[in-house]
Amino acid sequence: MHNVLYKVLALCAVLFLGASRADWRSDVFFADESSNERRVDNSGDSFDEVLITPPTDQCHCSSIAPLPDGKLFVVWYGGTREGAKDARIYAATVDKSGTASDVRPILDASTLGRHTNRYVRKLGNPVVYRQGSRLWLFVVSVSLGGWSGSSLNYAYSDDCGESWSTFRHLRTNPSFNMGTLVRCPVVPLQDGGFVLPAYCEFLGKFGVGVRFDSDGRMVDRVKIPVEGNRAAIQPCCVPLGARRALAFLRTPGRKIGVGETLDAGLSWQARPDLPLDNPDSSVAAFKTIRNQLAIAGNPKEGRGRLVVWINDSSDDKLWKEIAVLEDSDGDEFSYPFICESDGNVYVSYTYKRRGVKIVNLTKKLDSTEARVDGLKDRTN
Repeated sequence: MHNVLYKVLALCAVLFLGASRADWRSDVFFADESSNERRVDNSGDSFDEVLITPPTDQCHCSSIAPLPDGKLFVVWYGGTREGAKDARIYAATVDKSGTASDVRPILDASTLGRHTNRYVRKLGNPVVYRQGSRLWLFVVSVSLGGWSGSSLNYAYSDDCGESWSTFRHLRTNPSFNMGTLVRCPVVPLQDGGFVLPAYCEFLGKFGVGVRFDSDGRMVDRVKIPVEGNRAAIQPCCVPLGARRALAFLRTPGRKIGVGETLDAGLSWQARPDLPLDNPDSSVAAFKTIRNQLAIAGNPKEGRGRLVVWINDSSDDKLWKEIAVLEDSDGDEFSYPFICESDGNVYVSYTYKRRGVKIVNLTKKLDSTEARVDGLKDRTN
């Protein structure tokens, strides 16, 4: 019986992917780096760090996006605990002085259920992304079971998060549309579209890249493998050229899994794991203004230590620790998320499950002057 079920699901996947691939194009490129805000030589006055403490027992999984006026729009989920029925998606705005304002819930399970005409039992990870003047918000929801029964929903805002369109249910998975989640930043494309890094926890655990066109319509979904075809989730994708990118994934072991694309996400291949200890934890990765690759992660069990590593040689397997953001055994500092705005690089993360902390990494990065030549675009 199980063999028959798997064959049916495999056929559904082939039909699903085959139909959508007709919309793919070969001239797909990641957004031009020269237009990226981090390329602007403007690291003017900005806060060093800020701690947002929402009126909930616990909060987790922050995501941040720059607004046109230089402020940061921050979202996370909070409630009595992770997976609780009372969990809501919260939002706040942080200005350049580090003042967090307008902390408020923007979505709950019942509201999402009314919008999508579905029963929604609980909410999970949110990801926010700014596409020009529009903010996109992707939210994980669960109707039945645990996170393996999750699915994605989305809405947009054209007034910097003051109001949102009707939330819609997103069909990303041919297997009963179950088990798809998000956690890491969206990757922009040159044509105005974008790739949403996502992952599946139904009938296996693996990363995927979900592609959208410039109008926000989903056009495809591609698996991101890691070495040994192990379980790997929460891919964080970093473009290193117009066609090349690396994806860094959380694995059940101590190492960070790696996938690579040489065609702007049309296909992905497994690469060797990174030689960094990061036991079963999610990471944030990005390329610095000096073409260095940097990663924020948890090098110890328990997620009580959060650090930033940087690759500062021509060998992309050589790394050094350049900053310790937190170090306190017994506490949790997890799920880092990178945002770049007005020449500043910010990382947000879960702070003891009691708040969201945002730290400005710009000065730490500027103090590391070595260049990395081995991470340049190797595509034809």
